[in-house]
Amino acid sequence: MHKLVLLFCCLVLSLSVRSQSYSLSVGTYAEGHLGFILNQNNYGFNEMRYQLYALPGGGIRIGYPIDLNHQLEAGIAYHVTGQKYQDVISSIDHEKTVTLNYLQIPVFWRNTFSVIDTWQGNTGQTYWYQTFGLVLNALHRASLHWKTNNQETTMLDFINPSGENPHTSILSGRGNPENARQLFSFFDVSLGLGGGLDHYFNEYLHMTVEMRFQFGLLDINNSNWRLTNQSGKYGSSHQSSLGVQVGLWYDLE
Repeated sequence: MHKLVLLFCCLVLSLSVRSQSYSLSVGTYAEGHLGFILNQNNYGFNEMRYQLYALPGGGIRIGYPIDLNHQLEAGIAYHVTGQKYQDVISSIDHEKTVTLNYLQIPVFWRNTFSVIDTWQGNTGQTYWYQTFGLVLNALHRASLHWKTNNQETTMLDFINPSGENPHTSILSGRGNPENARQLFSFFDVSLGLGGGLDHYFNEYLHMTVEMRFQFGLLDINNSNWRLTNQSGKYGSSHQSSLGVQVGLWYDLE
């Protein structure tokens, strides 16, 4: 975590030194999104139905304008993603909730569609834009909740009922993990795509509303827990999210 913060500070310093013709901008944003884990890993247990899972996020960013229509953005953020599952298996209601809390460093390129002649005199103006880039993710915290018939249960009892899991010997030997973070990889890289509008209240203060999609490129499962499913196959799991970011920016002189 400390290394990510240090990297962000270096990016801010680099952008500040290089800024010449146009002023830097500083922004903060809050986010609401749906979290997803594509291709669930149930450690040999049955596949379950996906449920919608609404989650929060937020952060700060520094914007370095290349010209009047293009901007490079770097920031630091806290992003929560995951997945809920619910299914009825052998007449028993099963629920599983995965929550992954990431500390992020997003680096994005922003392109404004509207023709901008000057940043002055923008009061009341709205510009449309698109963004794309990469997000570095460090897992800060992970939690897993297991329920059968609305009763909390342990991971081992959930995925290995009556010793029917094909990985019974492995699971019995490991027991229940003391911390859910043991099940997941610490680092991930996400591809991010977005688009939205930028509304100026005055020459310095403006608001952004953006739809943002993020897709993790790496397998989120710890290598020791990449167990095959009941068909004897294993596929990597990827964290992703789709939601809306609302930000408030101030242009520095």
